[in-house]
Amino acid sequence: MSDETITIALAQLRAKIIRERLDGLEHVEALLKLRGYELRPVPRKNRVSYRRNGLRRYVVHLLKDGPKTHGEIVAALQLRGLGKRSAADQAKGVMTSLREIGWVEERGRVWRLAI
Repeated sequence: MSDETITIALAQLRAKIIRERLDGLEHVEALLKLRGYELRPVPRKNRVSYRRNGLRRYVVHLLKDGPKTHGEIVAALQLRGLGKRSAADQAKGVMTSLREIGWVEERGRVWRLAI
């Protein structure tokens, strides 16, 4: 195993320890420092993954409770674990695709079910 491969494996282990709040972070970081690795902040990983069309189903379920603004849909997706930017991008894509197939409509700035 090459030195680079070991360093990459240690960096991935460090990210897992930080994300999952496991023990041993100080040991892994010490090894990385010995190898000359610059310790950078670990980006958050999305905690939510949707199965095929799962995000569409979730948004339709939200709209069954009544009309919602784009901001309310984004906030609901954020509560499910998506970051603000990711939630906004995904909400825009889902709402556009649902509008194209005729399931939702936008009146003003409010989305509602069309079916």
